[in-house]
Amino acid sequence: SKYWDVSEKHAFITTHNWWHLALLYLELDDLQSAMHIFRQHIWRKNLDRRADQIGALSMFWILSMVIDSKGEAKMGDVRLQKVKEEIGELWQTVMDYVMHTNKNVEVGYKLYDLLFMRGVIEMKRRYSENKKDAKYRQFEQWFQKRYTEMVEFCGDNVELKEKFVGLVDCMQMMYGEAQNVDHDAAYDRLSKIISDLNIIGGSREQRFVFDQMYIDLL
Repeated sequence: SKYWDVSEKHAFITTHNWWHLALLYLELDDLQSAMHIFRQHIWRKNLDRRADQIGALSMFWILSMVIDSKGEAKMGDVRLQKVKEEIGELWQTVMDYVMHTNKNVEVGYKLYDLLFMRGVIEMKRRYSENKKDAKYRQFEQWFQKRYTEMVEFCGDNVELKEKFVGLVDCMQMMYGEAQNVDHDAAYDRLSKIISDLNIIGGSREQRFVFDQMYIDLL
């Protein structure tokens, strides 16, 4: 890993190498090491290209899933709360930066678009709960704009729309504001599309987050 620095490798390769190592630590139930890798090697400023950001967005989502799944069974109350607070701060830092770098980006890199929308949905919920109306409206506008662009991108491709846009609908029903949450409807929708998501691109490992969505609903 001493040759994985950005000065030695393309930013995407650097992030992706560390991404795989962080996944290994999570498999070993070593959350702290995975979090360290995320903070030190996966997320950093100047990740302006979507290819560079995709590993950071997916790993952040995976970390959030793991933390939410642990609960009090494996982590003490104080420690769990501290990690959750850190994740909350990271969501804001990451999404503010990512949104800023995506102002003129067109829909079409499908896996990235879905990861981006996951973050936007997360921030809408957090700002709605915290009564930060100006920030909420900012992310709600981004959500509506990108959602419309995704529908238009699908055109007459029924399968693409069912899966590409359908995954966003499922995210909204699982992670969105309280009035949008409907786990039963999310399960019904996701169970029809989860078996084959090749159409959205990415590797099987990169699409792991969608499998985990389905597992969380079971």
